[in-house]
Amino acid sequence: MKTSMTSVLTLAALAGTASAGWSTQFITDLESQLQSEGSLMIATNAGAGAGANAVTVGEIDFGLDESMLSRITNHADSPWLNGSESPEVANLMGTGHRIAEWSPDEEITFGDIFVVGQEYRLQLIIGHAWDWAAVNLVGPDGQSFYNPDNDINGSPQATLATYDWTATDSTQNFLMDVGANQGRVNLLGFALHAVPAPSAAALLGLGGLATLRRRR
Repeated sequence: MKTSMTSVLTLAALAGTASAGWSTQFITDLESQLQSEGSLMIATNAGAGAGANAVTVGEIDFGLDESMLSRITNHADSPWLNGSESPEVANLMGTGHRIAEWSPDEEITFGDIFVVGQEYRLQLIIGHAWDWAAVNLVGPDGQSFYNPDNDINGSPQATLATYDWTATDSTQNFLMDVGANQGRVNLLGFALHAVPAPSAAALLGLGGLATLRRRR
């Protein structure tokens, strides 16, 4: 029993930390790449002043609330579109907030909405307006990720940046910073989910499997 409980506790710890931090990927099919698991807290199609509409993409309802953004520079742009997207994806990917080296940062302040100890996932949809533009992403715990100049064959390519973390305060802020000589990028949209932790039953099941493997 002692061994089994140790396995459960180890697996629980791994479950809470395995995906913590930043990860990014080129957007090739936004509908399938967006993660909708968990409880949606807020999702925004940025760029309401540039023609953004409320849209549903990847089973996520993106509204037009931009109150948590510190710098709103609405801009219509098409950093990544190949003509095969749905009208909803085209609208989401074709509007946003421009963040440039001459107005270098965008702070995302969600306010007092987080529960300490709860796991969350933030997905940022970023369009690189220039093929050599780059942005530094900073999470609420100070963990940063330098998202470099993303391009394919010289054409700007949008990226989906995902941050998984456990809240340490009821207020959690993010920063997107474009440094000197880094051009400009567009924050096209974002989605924030509260992610349920693995259930006790699931962890016990995993612990049992680990015990069986050792016996074999």
